[in-house]
Amino acid sequence: MQDALAQAIAERAGIDITRDMYPQILAGAVTAASQVAVRRWFAADPPTALCPLLRLALRQLAVACSGPPEG
Repeated sequence: MQDALAQAIAERAGIDITRDMYPQILAGAVTAASQVAVRRWFAADPPTALCPLLRLALRQLAVACSGPPEG
């Protein structure tokens, strides 16, 4: 899945995946964020919906990529 995501990122961004690591790095980060959300969902007590956890994980990844949080 991560390789397919990296390829899609490269195609959309017009990047040569054999020369630039960006698509693979971003795909790895998205995959890791998704895995964290799934683990939280699996361990949730009481049960919770997965979709909001995925959105939160990806939103936090976006913030992390734009700089450290203020506070």
